Amino acid sequence: MPAGVPPAAQPARHGLRVNLGVAYTLGNYSGDVRTQLNDDRVNLHFGRAIGGNGVTGSAALWYDFASPRALSVGLEYSRGRTSAGIHGVAPNGIDVVDEPVNVDLDARLTQNTVFLNAALFPDRDAAVSPFFGVGIGGGRGSLKVRTAATSNILANGLTLFDVDERFWYPSAQVFLGAQYDLADRLGVEVIGKYVVSTGLPAGIKQTYQQMHLGMGFYYRL
Repeated sequence: MPAGVPPAAQPARHGLRVNLGVAYTLGNYSGDVRTQLNDDRVNLHFGRAIGGNGVTGSAALWYDFASPRALSVGLEYSRGRTSAGIHGVAPNGIDVVDEPVNVDLDARLTQNTVFLNAALFPDRDAAVSPFFGVGIGGGRGSLKVRTAATSNILANGLTLFDVDERFWYPSAQVFLGAQYDLADRLGVEVIGKYVVSTGLPAGIKQTYQQMHLGMGFYYRL
């Protein structure tokens, strides 16, 4: 570098930052249902079934503290839709059928979630800056479920119950990823998340476990 020429200024990597992202979502669901069919109580358990998938979009406002090894805190809103075909069993049968009954569920889940996040950047000044963090929050969701029950006796199938409910739920997430600056204020990031939510729509106790694999852009204000 010629004498008297100052080094190029590094972009400011602290202050407010806006993130927009999209992710592919893979769901893992489990739950228990207790319902009535005529005068009989039906207990149904459906085990974890990987196969629920969809897309989740997110927007977040972060504050990055000034330090090479820095903490960031942020408020995030995400909206996702997943759908899954899930197989369950009523081990004690239903109604006049006293043998185990197979139940197939077509489930469609929409979630609107707000998280309060905290993230740590081990080296914010690196060209590619990795990060990891956690978040807690909750939201409002809707669940639509249609069912069909079959057994050796119910050869033609039986509609056990349908669900079309909106419900509140708590949620938590852990995440990790990396950021890369494209310009002084603009950059791109890749991120992976593990998200757990629980809900009780229509008396159905459910747990939603999801993996999010996504990318997005950020802009420092």
